[in-house]
Amino acid sequence: MSMVARLVKFGVGSVIGAGIGAAVGTLTAPEDGQSFQSSIRQRLRDAKEAGARAQADKQAELTRKYRGIVEDPDALVEETPSQSRAEAVVALGQVLNAPGAIAARQAADRDADDASIKTDRPLL
Repeated sequence: MSMVARLVKFGVGSVIGAGIGAAVGTLTAPEDGQSFQSSIRQRLRDAKEAGARAQADKQAELTRKYRGIVEDPDALVEETPSQSRAEAVVALGQVLNAPGAIAARQAADRDADDASIKTDRPLL
């Protein structure tokens, strides 16, 4: 028997087996479709939350170990960024003399000046 014929037989057998398995599973399921789907979703949510908790616990444990090794209690402390991502991109563009970044900064400065002029005027 040729290799192609054996692969075709295997494929047909797999499809028939999957169909029979799906039919038996559907007929013997203890729950209806909606409640089964909601229970699967809940299990997935629980697993995701457990994974996130385990990741946070492991990260805290590794951070504690690292701080003990380097003898620095402030090691691996995340610093808050001093500027937003957009401001950083504009600053990088200005360093590289990108015309768009320079124009954006000039427009922002003009808008800020216009806003201050409008607020400086007395109300009539």
